Order: sequence, then C-alpha cells, then structure tokens
Amino acid sequence: MWNPATEGAVAQAGTTPDKTIIRDNPVRSLAKAVLLLEALADEREATPRRLAEVLHEPRTTVYRLLTGLQALDMVEAGSRPGTYRLGWRLLRLGSAVIERLDERQAALPVMERIHERTGETVFLCVRRGDDAVCIERLDGLRVQSLALRLGGSLRLHLGAGPRVLLAWEPREEWEAYVERRPLEVMTEKTPATRDELFRELELSLAQGYAVSDEDVTHGIASLGAPVFDYTGRIRAAVSIGGLRRLLLEDMHEEAVELLVSGAREISEALGYTV
Repeated sequence: MWNPATEGAVAQAGTTPDKTIIRDNPVRSLAKAVLLLEALADEREATPRRLAEVLHEPRTTVYRLLTGLQALDMVEAGSRPGTYRLGWRLLRLGSAVIERLDERQAALPVMERIHERTGETVFLCVRRGDDAVCIERLDGLRVQSLALRLGGSLRLHLGAGPRVLLAWEPREEWEAYVERRPLEVMTEKTPATRDELFRELELSLAQGYAVSDEDVTHGIASLGAPVFDYTGRIRAAVSIGGLRRLLLEDMHEEAVELLVSGAREISEALGYTV
C-alpha cells in the first residue's frame, strides 16, 4: 500500500516515484532497492547505466528506484556528473547496528593496541552465512588492503580472518561449506579444493591462528585468531593484514603474539573461560 508519509517526503524533494511499483509487488520492489544499495556499496559511485548492467534491470527501473531512494536520503548525487552514491541516512542506520555489537566494543581497545604496535591494518570479522563480514577496521599506515572494507565481506575460505571463523566450527560444517557451492579462487594460492582447504583449517587449529599467504591479494598476507564467547563457541575473528614480507618474516613472531593474546583478551571480555 502507498504510504502517504513517503509520498509527502518525495513531494518535498520535487520528485514522484512510480507508485505502481510499490502497489504491484512491494516485497519485490523492496528487494530491488536493497540490491541497488548493495551494488552502490560495491561500486562506491555509479551511473544508472552501470547499475542497470550490474542488476540486470531496465534503466527505467533503476531510475525510478534511484529517485525514490534519493528522496529518502538513502542515495545522493556522486562526485562525478551523472553518478550516484550511498546517502547519509545509511550511515546512521549502519552505525546503530554496529554500536549494538558486543564483540566490537570489547575488541576495539585491543585492536587499537595491535594497530599502534604494528602499523598494519587490523580487522574484526563475524560470520554471516558463508561469508565473513568486517564490522571494524583500522587502516594500516603502510598499505591499506581493499579486499575487505568496513561492512564488506569475503567467503569463509578466503584470508586468515574468514578461515578462522570456519576452522573453529565442527568438522561437519567444513564438509557442508564445501558442498554448498564451489570455492571461489582469487589468486593461484587460494585453497581451491576440499583437501587444500581442510589442510589450511587443520593447520590453523593446530597452531592456534590462521595464516593467509597471498591467497586473496598478491603481495599481501594476513594472520587471524579466534574470539570465543561465554559458551565457548567461535564468535568473531581478529586479524592483521599487510605486506607479506613484514607479516610473515620481519615482525611475524611479534604479530602472532599480539594477535593471539589480543584475541584471548577479547574472548575473556565476552565471558569466555578456558
């Protein structure tokens, strides 16, 4: 049903979205709007033509969605003529979600300490389905990895932090994960088969932390350690990413010690006891 309040907001902005989209199938229209917002999150800025290509939708449909979302301040004009980007209202909504995450509040002081000591990018990830979602990130001073942005995600077999979230699950979940869909390959070092992935997961369990050696981005390595909650279940993963030589050679021992002890401290803050 058409919402008069929404109509008033749109009228104030001087635009009129197509009401038939909402009347005909509100759930489908909402899904399309969400997919458009996700596409803008990936693209940062994009033209309606580019969004139509990504979403496989007619350009007229994309224009109507953009018009309605812009009236609600969920998208806005981009820095280049004819482009759009996410609007300020989404920042408020996203901040409200992030602020209620206990693991982020417990982890941030530890992450800041690791960041100060190493100067590398520090991540905090949680599992959502078959993905690891980054809910906190402190950018490195030397290099800033673009593979996992704040709010972004990677499949669970890609990178140290995501693999931690899978390694400390029961082995049945490893089997289920590889059966659900093919393993995405990002470099020649990505674990691309069941056996390769399981070897990485077993090694992570044996040493207490995961290592990513250029399996997501060439020249970049990462280390990840598990964060547990009061039930003893894996709750999150804290990780460090940076230049391979620095993390796997020059400062490897110090980085591992900082990471593992930091993850233990976060776990204790969440009520975990050995």
